[in-house]
Amino acid sequence: MKIYFLRPASLVILFSIFSIPFTYGQANSSDELTAFITKSAENAQQLVMSFDRERRSDILLEFDDADRWAWSNLPINEYPRRGVPLKEMDDAQRIMVQQLLKTTLSDRGYLEVNWIFWNDERRKRDREKANNPTAPYYGHNNYWVTVFGNPSATEDWAWQLEGHHLSINVSFVDGKVATTPLFLGADPAVVLDGPFAGLEVMDVPSNIGRELMQSLSSEQQQQATVSEELYEDILTRTGDEPHTQQPAGLPAQEMSDNQQQMLRQIIEHYVGTYEEAIVLSYFSDWEDLLPKGLTFAWSGSVDPGAPIYYRIQSPDFLIEYDNRSGAPNHIHSVWYDLKNKFGQSFLGME
Repeated sequence: MKIYFLRPASLVILFSIFSIPFTYGQANSSDELTAFITKSAENAQQLVMSFDRERRSDILLEFDDADRWAWSNLPINEYPRRGVPLKEMDDAQRIMVQQLLKTTLSDRGYLEVNWIFWNDERRKRDREKANNPTAPYYGHNNYWVTVFGNPSATEDWAWQLEGHHLSINVSFVDGKVATTPLFLGADPAVVLDGPFAGLEVMDVPSNIGRELMQSLSSEQQQQATVSEELYEDILTRTGDEPHTQQPAGLPAQEMSDNQQQMLRQIIEHYVGTYEEAIVLSYFSDWEDLLPKGLTFAWSGSVDPGAPIYYRIQSPDFLIEYDNRSGAPNHIHSVWYDLKNKFGQSFLGME
């Protein structure tokens, strides 16, 4: 099977890697996945063992700890976390965290996550200049790492990296890997000033989503629109909300081939956040270009430049995207494998 990651319609030139289409050819995905699991366990074990015994009990929790099943994109003052934050690690330990990220993520995904760190550092500096008392709760140091269970190539374990606008959850169960929920946010979505003015990292979900909606006929747009009033934010937090049980909007099967390819581009942006072995493993279960029963739902206006919300959803799959505030220039988005969040289906918990 060949999987092609399509070239986005418009890309940022600042990072040359974004101008190269992702292309995944045939590969022994089983061997690659095994190698990935082994390397991830080695990276995580090295990080855990770098702490003394007392601190190790903070970063290393039980595999079935209640906190493994929860996530948030809120800053630390609004959502307390367990684990160890980057600000309480030394340089060697922060390098280990970066190595775990490099092992887990694609090149684009790795840059995107570090862009989120940079964005939050920018937010912290802006609040410090304004003497805003919430400034200490932002910045790249306020991202927390937690490991659940003993990192091993053969045992079940998981890890989470989380803070403002970011939640990465990777679960290893019985030689398989689950990678959702994944939350990615950006504020600003496009840098408007300074030496990086014009930089836009999440342009595929932003621009292709709008392009897809505008490509629909008036009848299709009417069917896709689930709310004339723009939603204030994404709706999916636990993955068990009522809207996750019944896909709404325009069925993908009623779209043209070009429109279906746009859907695929957005899906590939999120799945392709991760390393190639994960991508191959995830898509290997798909018989077609898109999952069965997929729909595209829209909220709000279709006018150029207007804030946007959309949801791409099947009974098993969900991507939700919102770009609402700041003219609009503030993204919240989440990807869920609804039947296998935190590896639940691998654990027989469906």
